[in-house]
Parts: sequence; structure tokens; C-alpha cells
Amino acid sequence: MLIHLGGDVVIQNKDVVAILDYSKRSLDKSIAAFLDHYEQQGKVVWITENVSKSIIITDHLVYVSPISSFTLNRRRLSEDQERGEH
Repeated sequence: MLIHLGGDVVIQNKDVVAILDYSKRSLDKSIAAFLDHYEQQGKVVWITENVSKSIIITDHLVYVSPISSFTLNRRRLSEDQERGEH
């Protein structure tokens, strides 16, 4: 199943390792260091430059999305339930 991350970006549900909240106020130093590390490697995809609400980690890339982590997790769970997974 596919998950729309915003803009023109769609990824496979099975590729998602984690979905985290992205907020400048709550951005943990270790998460900021993680993003910096992957950005230096060219593996961070900023879906939009305006608003960032979530971080989606996959095996190969890290996406920063304008869609909230709550909404993205809800989409993932609804797709799992449609397939009969829990």
C-alpha cells in the first residue's frame, strides 16, 4: 500500500521504519543530529520548505513532511486494517 507524504511524494507503507513528530520546539538534540547526518549524505527529502510537521524514516531516505505525524500514522494503520493486519 502507498502513503502520500505531501506534495508529489508517495512511498510504500512497508518501507516506513518510523514516523516522528517534527517541531522546532520539541526537536530532540539526537533527532537534530540524526537529520544533520543524513542531510550531509544527501539522504533527506524536504517535501516543502514552508511547513514541516513530521519526519518519516525509511531504510534509504528520510522525508520531512508537511503532514502531521498523527495523520500519517492514522493512514498507515487504516491501510494495515484494510489488509487485515494489526
